[in-house]
Parts: sequence; C-alpha cells; structure tokens
Amino acid sequence: MDPFHDRVRLERDEVHLWWRRIGMGEGSAAARAWLSDDERRRCERFHREQDARAFAARRVFLRSVLASYLGRRPGELVFESNAWGKPTLVRPAVDLAFNLSRSGERMLLGVTWGRELGVDVERVDPRLRDGEELSTLSARVLTPAERACFSSLPDDERPAAFVRAWARKEAVLKALGTGLSRAPSSVEVGLQPLGPLEARTLDEQVFPRPRGGRLLDVAAPEGFAACVVAEGHDWDLLTCSRAA
Repeated sequence: MDPFHDRVRLERDEVHLWWRRIGMGEGSAAARAWLSDDERRRCERFHREQDARAFAARRVFLRSVLASYLGRRPGELVFESNAWGKPTLVRPAVDLAFNLSRSGERMLLGVTWGRELGVDVERVDPRLRDGEELSTLSARVLTPAERACFSSLPDDERPAAFVRAWARKEAVLKALGTGLSRAPSSVEVGLQPLGPLEARTLDEQVFPRPRGGRLLDVAAPEGFAACVVAEGHDWDLLTCSRAA
C-alpha cells in the first residue's frame, strides 16, 4: 500500500479494521525512518531486541495506515498520549480515531471518525489449560455473573471463553481511554460467542445515552480472539485487510 497515492476512503458511519503480521516490512530502514525521536528512544529502552522490534512494527504499521487516510507521509504524523497512554493525533488536527492492539505476531488496528474506539486481539495461551491458574485469573477478571457462566462451562471450553471475555474487556477499557488502570471486573461483557451480525449493547455501563455504544466480536486467526468496541449505534464494520 502506497500511502501517498492510494488514499483510503472512510465514511463517517464506518469502522475499518486492519490486520497485520509483525515482520511484513515494518523493520526496514526506510520504514523505521518514519518514527519520531520519542518513538526511537522508547525502542532503545527495551531490554530485549524482539520487544524493540515489535514496538517499532506497531508504530510503523499505525503510521502507514493512518497516513493512507490522510494523504500525508507517515513520518509527518504527530501523536500525544493521555494519562493512561492512549495515543491521539495532534498533527494533522483531525478527529480521526484509532486504536491498535498486538498479541504475539498479530496486530489489529481500528480506524473511524469522531467516535470513541477500542480494539483488542488476544492469543489463547496454552498455559490457560492449567485449571488452577485459569480459576485464579477468572476470579480477578470476571464479574459475579460472568463467573457463574464460566463455572457452568465444560473444562475444555473455558480457556477460549476466558480469552474472549478478556479481549472484550480490554477493548471496552481502551475505548474509554483508561486501559487496565480500571479493573476489568468493573465491566460486564459476557462470555458467550456473538454471531457474525450480533452486537452487545453497552449503553448503560460504558457509553452514556443518548449515543450509547456497541461491542462486536471479530473473526480472528485460529488460536486468537478479537473484539471491537465503538461509541454509537450508527456504524458498520469493514475489514480492510485480513490476517495472513
């Protein structure tokens, strides 16, 4: 994708999703030249080279996709972060909203106009097969109603259900801008799968009326769960690139 010539059109009633694998070109010298001085300093603070590469890949991916909507060069974009670390665009000063998540080698980016947005992708960690560890995590993360549902599930369904709930909770908290500074157990998202066109309404507990909000599960690669949360009910979800 050439961000200077192939400008992507984004309607006001759309949320776009972009999937990417780490290592698909983000580590090139030309791409890393897009990073700001602050982003390069953050790379240098990582103790492990693989973590530095993953961080650089996320920022290059973010810059390249956002530039394709704005008709700008990726290196021209300027970001600032709120008190909990959620970045926003300050140059150019437009109401393009975005959110990026990474788990393992998979990255998921959501983009929309003028509405709060959160996305999350999570890998089903093999360690979650340990029933004792999973019970400990569920007691800390799930609400009482979610724990009751969790306890009723067969053992082999619990890891995927927990990761599904975790992805939903992170997406909600990222949409709110707080991230995990707010307890995941403070938000109820349910554990049961949602159908392809089925959404969970978040009017009361997350987004105030009249606008409200919706939560949608996202089709993800095998072994992963993903979710998107956006303010309002007047939006459609479009996947612009699929995970390889």
